Amino acid sequence: MVGCSVGLIYIEILIDWFHMDIRGIGGQSYIICGASAMLAGYTRMTYSIAVIMLETTQSINNFLPIMFTIMTSVSTARLFNRSLYDYAIRGK
Repeated sequence: MVGCSVGLIYIEILIDWFHMDIRGIGGQSYIICGASAMLAGYTRMTYSIAVIMLETTQSINNFLPIMFTIMTSVSTARLFNRSLYDYAIRGK
């Protein structure tokens, strides 16, 4: 939900501030990329998140933007904290 909201806010910024046409920018792609970035940054799963998102959308055209978003999200998240599963292992 949070990732989809971030993607939707990004779309609104593009429409309101830069006066872009929604059909020209492909609005659904930003929502899917936002959701995949949030999931990948939180869990640090890369390929499995990409496969889940591609199966959800059933659009192979989103593969490269999703992979770029996931790799960027995971590398940024590694700079700031550990993953969900690292915290779970430490808790055990």
